[in-house]
This record gives sequence, structure tokens and C-alpha cells, in this order.
Amino acid sequence: MAQLGANFGADSSFMFTSHSETDPEATLLGQNTSLEMIEGFRDYWCQEDIWAAEARRRGWMKRDVVLIGNELIADDELRRSRYYNEFARHYGMEGMLGSVLFDGTESSGIPFTNLCWYRPPGHGNFQLSHKRHLKNLLGHIQQALKIQYKLKALHTQRDDQYSGAASILLSADGRIIKSNALADSLLKSSNGLFRCVNGRLRALGRRSAPAIDEALTIGRACQRPVHLLVQTADGLLLRGVLFPLPVEEESYAGWHDDRHFMLIIDLPNDNVDEIMARAAVLFALSGAEQRLAAALVKGLSLEQIAEARNVSHNTLRTQVRSLLSKTGFTRQIDFVRTMTRLIG
Repeated sequence: MAQLGANFGADSSFMFTSHSETDPEATLLGQNTSLEMIEGFRDYWCQEDIWAAEARRRGWMKRDVVLIGNELIADDELRRSRYYNEFARHYGMEGMLGSVLFDGTESSGIPFTNLCWYRPPGHGNFQLSHKRHLKNLLGHIQQALKIQYKLKALHTQRDDQYSGAASILLSADGRIIKSNALADSLLKSSNGLFRCVNGRLRALGRRSAPAIDEALTIGRACQRPVHLLVQTADGLLLRGVLFPLPVEEESYAGWHDDRHFMLIIDLPNDNVDEIMARAAVLFALSGAEQRLAAALVKGLSLEQIAEARNVSHNTLRTQVRSLLSKTGFTRQIDFVRTMTRLIG
């Protein structure tokens, strides 16, 4: 905001979103503004904002509309207003350049959001060239805010569902942009969970279903979360989700892909049935094979399993052979030892 303001000749800026029952902690972000100003605007002066009132009256309080203050209110009228004399001029807000980034009607769920830059008294009004410049930048500013809201939602979801998860922000071609502390430590280790080439994530663990390249392809095509199952080098099974982040494609001239993805890898728990459910996905086990594997790992013998499930020994032996073939083991004892070790 400060860098853009320097190009506009602005001294300060202010971004705010509407408060609502669903978003009670709306954004109030000021650059070169005091906490007193932000709180005063939030608690009272937002209702007296003479620029906003006139924009609403004219039907201009809509997304993508860019306005200069004196297009709305003449300078002498502004200086006679209570809003200016009791509030705005004390905080260096006379010339105004602003835009509605979101008007609350988008499917993204972002509430009404307004962003304004200000010039202090005596520094003149903004020019039409500044208005055109801001208009050209709107798509990029809106995209940044969409990503912020999406990451906020993912952070909340991760806290609820992915305790201890490793997360990585990826570009559309798998380039690593940012990682959290856990993912960063795993990237730097030699355990092989994240296999990278020239800063790009090329593979997950020993194998994953789907592979990361395939998951990114699906995400680019469908713009929906892609669920993964990952087998580490030592046989551990991990669950992952690749979330596509929103993009305004029309703002990028169509010659490159600026989409981003958040990859979250969940650490496993020690529940046998949970681990076997993941193994069933990774190795394409049938329901009967999954139940058999879980029983074996819990320490039951084939005789006990046959009695509990009321099936013949021949049926179980057939299922054991299929289970070993799918998981790549040659002996039942090796499969049980490996699974028992990864469950801990």
C-alpha cells in the first residue's frame, strides 16, 4: 500500500471491510495512520463518511469502480462538512483516491471491501492518470486479497483437521513458493518425503496416489481440492490435500499461469483402522483385504480371524495371497512386521 501510494503521491492509505455476523472481525488496515483513527472510523465516522455516502447515492459503490474524491464532492463542500472538520483533516485525509475491491456479491464470500489513498490538506487532488493506474492494478490487488482470505480459511481448517500438518505453497508448475516450519524442516532433511529438483516439487515419498504432477494437472483443470495418499521411504502412509487458490485469469493477459496451490500433508496417527484405510487406498485393497490386514496387524491369527468372520481358511489364504501381491510383500510375517512398525 505504501509503495503504490508513493506512485500516486499519497501520504496514507486505508483498507476496510464491512462488519457482519459472519465476519465480525472485519479487516481494518491502515498505512501511515494511527490506531486512534482506525478505531474512530470503525466506531462512528464510517457512518458519516461523506465520500461513501455520495458514492452510494449515485450507485457507484460497486466492485471495480475507481473514484477521485472531488468527482464525488466539491472541495468547498468537503471542507464545510462535519466529517472533514471533526475527523478527516485531523488525520491528513483531504484528497482521496479509492476503489471498491469487492461489493459482497462474489461467490468467494469476501465481504464489501474498500481501499483508499489520501493526500493531506494543501497537497491538491489526485489526477485522472492516478485513477487509470489504480484501475489497471485492481485485478492484482483483488487476487492478493482472495489468496489472503483463502489462506485464512485453510489455516482455520488445518487447525481443526490437520494438527501437525506440513504445508507448502506451490505455483502451478510445482515451484515451491513458501513452506511452514514443519514442511521447511522436512524439505531440508534427507527423509525423502518431499523430493525436489531446482526448487520444484517433483515427487512425494516413495510414491503417492496421485503423483504430485498429476494432482497439479487435475487441480489446474478442475480447480477443486485433490486428495492424495503418500507412502514414505520407510513405508509410512500419509494423507495429503492439494487446495487450488483463486485466480483472476482475465487480469493476466493470458500468457502465463499465475495459479497457486496449497499442499497440506497430514501426519498419521497410531490408529490401526485409520492406517489400514489409507493403505487400502494406496494399494487398491478390497474391503475384505483391508479388514484382514487390520486384523493381522492387531495380532490375530488366521484361525481367530476365520472364526470371527465365519469364513473358511481357504478363503482367508486366497485373500492373504492377494493382499501380499498388491502390497509387494512375499511373506505374511514381513507385511505384519512392517505395518506394525509404522503404526508404532
